[in-house]
Amino acid sequence: MDFVLNEKLAAGGTEVARMHGCRILLKNEAHFPWFIVVPEVPQGIEDLHQLDDETFAEVMLAVRKVSRFVEAHFRPEKLNVACIGNIVRQMHIHVVGRSTNDPAWPGVVWAFEGKQKYGDEEAEEIVAAAREFLGTEKGAVGLRSTQSGRCLVFIEIDHRLAFASHDQRGVVTLRHIEGFETIEVLFSVIEDHLNPCERHCWFGGMEQGKGEEQKDQQGFHGA
Repeated sequence: MDFVLNEKLAAGGTEVARMHGCRILLKNEAHFPWFIVVPEVPQGIEDLHQLDDETFAEVMLAVRKVSRFVEAHFRPEKLNVACIGNIVRQMHIHVVGRSTNDPAWPGVVWAFEGKQKYGDEEAEEIVAAAREFLGTEKGAVGLRSTQSGRCLVFIEIDHRLAFASHDQRGVVTLRHIEGFETIEVLFSVIEDHLNPCERHCWFGGMEQGKGEEQKDQQGFHGA
C-alpha cells in the first residue's frame, strides 16, 4: 500500500517519528502541546472501529506513547485524545495537553480561533525531545515464530539490539546485551507486545528470573 499523508495534515505540522504503522506529527500550534497520530491505513478506513484487531492495538500503542511524552514533557493537567475527522477524513488521532490556564479552556482546541505558530528553535527542541523519548522509553520490536513454537523477539532501541524468546508457556527469556542501562527498559518493550507469565534474563551465562520457579534454562542464542 502506498500511503500518502493528507496535504492539510502535512502542511499543519512537523513529522516527529514513524512507529507502530503510524506517522507522528507535531501540530504547529504553540498555544497547546498538540500531536497528531496518523495511522498508515488504506483510504476509506476513517474510524477506529474499522481497524482490524492487530492494527488497532498498534495504533493504540502509538497513541499511548505520544500521550506519555506529552504528560512527561509538558506536565498538562489533562489530556484530550480524539479521532474526529469531520473536515480531514484521513484517519488521525489528536493528542493534546490541556491546562486550566490555556486560552481555550475548558472548550475544545479545534474550535479555538486564535493561532500561534512555533518559532523554529522551539519546534526543533520539542521534536528532538519527542524523538529521544519515543526512541528510548520504548523501542521497536520485531517478532518471528520458529518451528518449535518459540517466538523470537528482536528489540531495537537507539540502534542497539537485544534478543529474547517467548515460548508457548508464556515464559520470556531475555539475552541482555552490553549498552542497555537497565533490563527493565527491555522488558517493558516486550510487555507492550506480549503478556509473559515469567521473565528471565541472562548475564554472561548466569540467569536471573522472575516467577514462581526457574524454567527455560536454555535461553536464546540469536537468529
